[in-house]
Amino acid sequence: MKSMPMIQAMKTTLLLCLFAMASTALAQQPAVTASLSDTTTPVGRPVQLKIEVTGSRNCSPPQDIQIDGLEIQYRGQQTQFRMENFKTSSSVSFTYLVLPMRVGDFEIPALEVPVDGKPIRTAPLKLSATAGQSPAGTPQGSAGADASSTTDSSEMVFAETILPRESAFVGEAIPIEVRVYFAENVAFQIDGPPQLNEEGFTTRRMPQPRQSTEVREGRRYNVVSFRTAITPIKPGSLSLGPVEVRALVQIPEPRAKRQRSPFDDLFGEDLFNMLPRVRTQQVTVRSEPVTLESRPLPAKDKPEDFRGAVGQFQLDTEAPSTKGSTGEPMKLRAIVRGRGDFTRIEPPTLAGDTGWRSYPPSEKFDADDELELSGRKTWDFSLVPEQPNKALPMLKFSYFDPVTETYETLQTEPIPVTLSGAPISSPTPAVPSGADPSATPAPQTAPVVAGEADILHILPSPGRQIAGRMPDKKFWQIQGVLALLAVVGALGAWIHRRISDKSRSPMGARTRQLQDLESKLRAASGPDFFRVACNWVDLKTKSSAPQDAATRAEIEWLRGRRDEGLYSGHTSGLQPADRDRAQAVIAQLSKQP
Repeated sequence: MKSMPMIQAMKTTLLLCLFAMASTALAQQPAVTASLSDTTTPVGRPVQLKIEVTGSRNCSPPQDIQIDGLEIQYRGQQTQFRMENFKTSSSVSFTYLVLPMRVGDFEIPALEVPVDGKPIRTAPLKLSATAGQSPAGTPQGSAGADASSTTDSSEMVFAETILPRESAFVGEAIPIEVRVYFAENVAFQIDGPPQLNEEGFTTRRMPQPRQSTEVREGRRYNVVSFRTAITPIKPGSLSLGPVEVRALVQIPEPRAKRQRSPFDDLFGEDLFNMLPRVRTQQVTVRSEPVTLESRPLPAKDKPEDFRGAVGQFQLDTEAPSTKGSTGEPMKLRAIVRGRGDFTRIEPPTLAGDTGWRSYPPSEKFDADDELELSGRKTWDFSLVPEQPNKALPMLKFSYFDPVTETYETLQTEPIPVTLSGAPISSPTPAVPSGADPSATPAPQTAPVVAGEADILHILPSPGRQIAGRMPDKKFWQIQGVLALLAVVGALGAWIHRRISDKSRSPMGARTRQLQDLESKLRAASGPDFFRVACNWVDLKTKSSAPQDAATRAEIEWLRGRRDEGLYSGHTSGLQPADRDRAQAVIAQLSKQP
């Protein structure tokens, strides 16, 4: 029983300790501090920015710190706990790498750190960047080397351009590869695709680069490969390069020499000196230029329809439907398959297209590889039969084969079709027989409205006497007012009838329709503009077609642009010159009755 007071005392002591620890934790207010590992550093040598939060673990780091001339990267966080004399404390540290990109004095402003849902600001910091030399005598703008080794900087980071051959024809697509080598102990981050010297070439977009490892002369490298294709556009000796690639690299540095520490006997060397030191630097890696001999295409045996296609190709045709009628559009699909620069391939030409009206085709390309050097290109032609033809037109396609160094011409077989309907003649104005074509047709006049019958006045016979009392003066005043009202009413009715008859006449209705179309024409754009313009012209020339050839040619141009928008998958758009030309046609026709 004597042990009971001792147990009770131990419980009381433990409770007091826990209460003291809780009170200490509750009394500790959150605080945020910021510090730099160095306040002065050479350009290209990073320093460490550390933001420490005490009194709370419910916090998050500032994001996207942007300062002109400094490159700041978030590295991570660390949480620490400490206990001293039964007092506990904790802190959270956020670490950033700060890299000065130019000489100057910089200020890192006060940063907001969210702690327990409330922002706490740090104090601003100062950093000076000097024009110090890079370690090991490495010049700015080139990749560095491991100063602890005897290797040269070009063995740490370098690039090369690979061409499959030394010559090609103008218009021939050639795949190339740019390889960037980074030594295994060099961390890197590439800033965008390589910059190519495109003088005398056209290039494709580059797909995503590939990464691999390779051993060269006993050293292992990480290799980043960029692939694309080039096409020479002029003959002669063309130089490609130097190709430039920008990258941010971290190159190992030699360990700094130090004085001996009292801990050397215990640990062998200082713990912090065992950590590797790196130098972070922005570099531009350049490859050696390469030369390509561009050969001109031969002039001998060049087909008349050759339009620049170089490669190996096949030509096929398809017809979604083989039945139709004259005046209705039909589709003819052309397909070119093979390998080459498809950006330089024009649509095949129509052969034997008599009796067909054609419009510019729509096109589509489907690539079979990431460089888009092989695949298929499809064109959809819209053809309007003007007579009941027996077959669709044939297609011709000519190209130059760089392997055989000869021109080739492909031609399809005609596809039979069944068409109904009568032939469609070209729209020409009808001229009455015996009439002068240059004479201006007489304007039509509105129908004459018949007047009312005359009123016959019955006069009394001479010498006839009228019996009764003569009307007084007031009677004649009332009769005069009534007569005046009757005249005014009759005049108003006559004017109303004239206006109504004029508005109901064919000429009046046509005038209103022309005005409505002119209003729509001012607001129309694209293919709708030509459609509305043709509707106006058709209505205006319905009764009297223009006789001069120039105006008829302009009307045919308008109708051709309208049909292009209706039947073709390709339209050239409404240019200001087109609008002015159409308005001139309408203005010319407006002068006619």
